[in-house]
Amino acid sequence: KNPCKECNGTGQTNHRQKITVPVPAGIEDGQTVRMPVGQKEIFITFRVEKSDYFTRKGADVHTEAVISLAQAALGGAIRVQGVYEDLNLQIPPSTSSHTKMKMTGKGLKR
Repeated sequence: KNPCKECNGTGQTNHRQKITVPVPAGIEDGQTVRMPVGQKEIFITFRVEKSDYFTRKGADVHTEAVISLAQAALGGAIRVQGVYEDLNLQIPPSTSSHTKMKMTGKGLKR
């Protein structure tokens, strides 16, 4: 009959609190994670901004590099932007157009 003036008898109150949210490595757009805050849990849904340089397919990161006809025919080295640092990429001789090269261990950390 006499509800609490702080919660109006609901048993809950609203509080504002600043927290730091750690962003897990390799998080994908729309992925939700659960995080404890005091006695409660909150659910956080991440929105990952699109990149002008990289595209993602799951945990794989893709980009394109333009090379000259001489580099494709004779081979050589080019420098490409990596997720964490610039990388040197060896172009083998007789490389065909649209050849995909895998750089193991240079993508998103997990």
